[in-house]
Formats: sequence, C-alpha cells, structure tokens
Amino acid sequence: MRASDNEESEAIDDFERRCAYAPVSVYIHRDKQWRYIPIHPFADEPGVLRRLGIGPDDCRGVDAYWRADDAVYFLQVWTQRVDTTDRKPGLYAQRPDESPALCYLTAIVPDATVTRTHFESIMEQLHRQIEVQPTFFNLSLGAALVPISTLD
Repeated sequence: MRASDNEESEAIDDFERRCAYAPVSVYIHRDKQWRYIPIHPFADEPGVLRRLGIGPDDCRGVDAYWRADDAVYFLQVWTQRVDTTDRKPGLYAQRPDESPALCYLTAIVPDATVTRTHFESIMEQLHRQIEVQPTFFNLSLGAALVPISTLD
C-alpha cells in the first residue's frame, strides 16, 4: 500500500511536532546530519544507561523515528536475540496497512547489542538502498517484512 502525499506530509508534521516537544530527545546523525528520535537507549551511552539503571547488555533492540530527505521512516534495529524468527541478519522493509504513511525499516544484526555507531551505519546502508530503488519503498511493500539487502 502506498501512502498518499497528504499522509506523508502528516508523518513529517508528526515528526516535527515530536522534535519540538522534546528537543533533547532528537539525535543528529554524526556524518549525514539526519535527525532521528530513538525510543530505546544505545549500548554505547553509559550516562543514559546509568540514569536508567540498565547495562549495555540490555540494549538488544533500538527503534527510532528517522527523517531523511522528504520522508519519515520507523527504523528498527534488532539483534538476533530479539528477533524470534529464523530471519537471517540483513535489511528488511514493510509498510503496514495500519500505518501507510510510515515505511518500517528493520535491520537484524548478529551483534549482541545495538550501539549508536552501528545504528547510524545501518541508516547509511538503508539510505543507499532507498536512493537506488525509491519506488520499491513507496509502492511494493505490504504488512510482511520484505528482505531488501544483506548487511555491509
């Protein structure tokens, strides 16, 4: 299912509202300057982990709203310990019917934890895929996770 231009505009507006509401929650990609809002902490953020009373080993999955160019994505990076299916490490995409304005991007990684550094490198890999085949991410997706690439 493809999102309408109006739905995509609403997703961007929603992202901007989230940024305005909690600006300290907004991260900036270190190289590409994309903005994103992680929902879970990264394993390489000792101050955040200490404040939450958890350790790096607890960071097995990180989800984030990510704005790149003129689109907003929901990016999920999961370790194989979080993904309970038999999926191989790699990059996946879906556009659930209940959220047609958001393309969900998923990376399943063989690592034990998810760090910010690795999360941002996955963003770069996914962005390259989006640049190469943009219509795939807009038109071809449904509710099921579709494999799009192996990890670099």
